Amino acid sequence: MEKSQDEYKEVVIVGAGLAGLYAAYALKDRDIIVLEREYNAGGRVLTREKMGVNYEIGAIFAFEPTCLPTGITLPSLIEESGLIGVCSEGRTWFGKSVVDCLEEYDSRNNEIEEIIAFVNGGACDVSNLSPQSYKLLNSFFQLVHPGEIDEYIPQRRFDAFQVFEMGHYETGNVALVTSLIESVSSRLRCGVQVLNIRDQGHNVVVTVKERDQIKQLSAKAVICSIPPHDASSVITHAGNSCRLFLDGIRYGSGSLSVLALPEKLIPEFSYIATPYLATSTVVRQKTTVDGLVLLYFYYMGAKSLPVRKFQAKEMIKMALKTLNALGFGTFREEQIKFIDHYHWDMMSPIISEESYCAWSEEKIRPSQRVFLAGDYTHVDNQHLMPYGMSAAINSGKNAAQQVKELLSKKSSLKI
Repeated sequence: MEKSQDEYKEVVIVGAGLAGLYAAYALKDRDIIVLEREYNAGGRVLTREKMGVNYEIGAIFAFEPTCLPTGITLPSLIEESGLIGVCSEGRTWFGKSVVDCLEEYDSRNNEIEEIIAFVNGGACDVSNLSPQSYKLLNSFFQLVHPGEIDEYIPQRRFDAFQVFEMGHYETGNVALVTSLIESVSSRLRCGVQVLNIRDQGHNVVVTVKERDQIKQLSAKAVICSIPPHDASSVITHAGNSCRLFLDGIRYGSGSLSVLALPEKLIPEFSYIATPYLATSTVVRQKTTVDGLVLLYFYYMGAKSLPVRKFQAKEMIKMALKTLNALGFGTFREEQIKFIDHYHWDMMSPIISEESYCAWSEEKIRPSQRVFLAGDYTHVDNQHLMPYGMSAAINSGKNAAQQVKELLSKKSSLKI
């Protein structure tokens, strides 16, 4: 395999998800390069288009308007309304809140008292919940989390009771990715595999494989914004606390199907928890195409495992089975205008006691000139939610600021 001549940059950014792209945007006035293993940038922001409809098969929640770079026009927001629901035994019970839904559903059972006691107890002891109560809460919880509710710290378990806004942009979240890519222009190189990141004290050497060539880049600083286990494998001489943190992060998996259907066939709602079906939740979205709505069928955590290798035909069958169990009528495949699906092995981190309760700044600083970025590195003690677009962007901003401080020191001027 051929080895080429070294390149020299002020900053090398490894990974072109939102964290890496935003770090690059913040450092766009520097001599930078962004390396991405895949042949497209954006990470878990993945917008597709069919029949004039933009839809997400990655991050579904609309990004915060303040995330857009200066001077970029914000896309039109499609606001969503409607009740949330819980489905059981071929019927869906609706309400304005999770408790409302459970009270409607619980007219024949005793789960609501048990669940209220669980909340009043600080959501600490999941073992006190009956299997039915656990399934009910877990399904609402998995609208935003890909793991099982008992894997998460008690503070996050209250997310099962939060009602989430499902508004979305007409052109999708890709508008954010596109604007960031445009800001770095030709300095983004896709299809490049990083093999090693080695901090040598006075500089950092990044060894990469590109088109069957082994290359080395030398930089004053590196921002590594790839998944934690990948970062652990390529960064040499990382501190022990950082290494333990990276190796301790676990991710939940998830799968989804997206179906476009005639609007007249689907009653208005925001999302439905489906604790006793193959899916975790079903989300409804309006489109700009007259008479057409989207339904997202999510399979999260343990429910994603049976469908991970399913192809389109099997995913359609599973989605129709869920749809027909909601109590809205009988649906047939020929009524579907289009379908898409996707399987994520690493949807988002599990926020567990082991991985995040001992978080510190030291753990996301592998060495003097190497900085970590990525949603899993951004932890706010007041709001412990280390994933999502806002977390990724904030991590990129933070890493870029630290790099600027390093470059401002006289000792960083030589490589």
